[in-house]
Amino acid sequence: MRDALSDRLFMELKMVSEREESDTIHNLLARGDYLLECTYRFDSDQSDGIHPIPFGFIYRNGAYKTRLEVAKARGSTRRDMGLSRSEVAVDLARIGSSLADIYFKGFFKGTSTVLLKFMKSTFRWVSDGGGVHYQSRLGVLTIKCKQSELLTIYHRMSGSGELSEDLNQALIDPSLLLSNISGLTRLVEQPWLRTLTPDARASIEMGTQILDALYVEGVRELLPDYGALLFPFAKAVEIEIAKHFRLYSGALIDSSLLLVGHLPHGPHDERLMKRQKNSDRYALFHVAESVLTKMEGFRPNMHSLYHFLSYYGLRRNLDFVIGFDSYLPDSKVRVLRGWGDDFRWILDLHYRRNKWAYGGVVEGSFEFELWYEDLCRLLRLLSELNAEEEPA
Repeated sequence: MRDALSDRLFMELKMVSEREESDTIHNLLARGDYLLECTYRFDSDQSDGIHPIPFGFIYRNGAYKTRLEVAKARGSTRRDMGLSRSEVAVDLARIGSSLADIYFKGFFKGTSTVLLKFMKSTFRWVSDGGGVHYQSRLGVLTIKCKQSELLTIYHRMSGSGELSEDLNQALIDPSLLLSNISGLTRLVEQPWLRTLTPDARASIEMGTQILDALYVEGVRELLPDYGALLFPFAKAVEIEIAKHFRLYSGALIDSSLLLVGHLPHGPHDERLMKRQKNSDRYALFHVAESVLTKMEGFRPNMHSLYHFLSYYGLRRNLDFVIGFDSYLPDSKVRVLRGWGDDFRWILDLHYRRNKWAYGGVVEGSFEFELWYEDLCRLLRLLSELNAEEEPA
């Protein structure tokens, strides 16, 4: 359901990006090689807020659905714009001001309509007497760059189902942005880091020390391959994935047994699945088969984690498998749903990780920051899924 919402929001964003009024934003993005990340989330009175879910990116003169599409559109050309922090702050302020102008001209009306309709159709229930009731919700759409929120639109639904929308003024003061600009998430300062395994924390701390020494102005421009900076954080991810499998290996093995019994797997069926481009189901069978073959000796990675979360966890397109329940307890399923329904970004990250490991070069800071932020995001997700449940 959430991935369909992301698709609709992206189509509206793409139309905004293609308007002539967005040319100023595109020119500024090109000047500094900036990337705008667009996210949504839902808050309620009972929650501190669900994680922001990215639904699109604006880069140079186009809108893109995923970080992988951005990386492919940009290519591997190293670009050093040589802009000072104060110049970057002025650029971001101008982008924020342009986004606000576009909002007041009504060009974000489409995204707001999509979000409000989703809220009204999703956060409701029908009582035994037939009355329709609504859950109070706040839908937040944010556009940010370099960790600075440039535009935030609030969408509210009351308990009576009344809808409203307003803008949290875009950040357009360069002096405020100057102190707010941050190129990278600093993992060692995250409160959830303590929930990771000691080995994962040690890898993150080592990676942060390397970043502090090499990822600084005047030094990073000389690096021939930024991919080496990503390895300590990718290693931490792999350590946490292994922990996740150990925690739930019994349930994952049972689920794999059910899947292998229901998924087509003969030579004819494999050819049919490939012809139908149903590659996910084809890959899912081989993940399940590998789990059963190796049992506790199975070595999971980001590829298998994607299948565990999307299919074993959320039971995506698996209603035909009789008796198939999520391998996660209900509390962890709720955690997982808080991150959305679409985990293809983990699959993208897996394939890019193979690029760094097997001869590919990450030639610039732009691509490095793309994949570093997704590694941070994945570590946060794993920290929540692997954390011990609080006693009732």
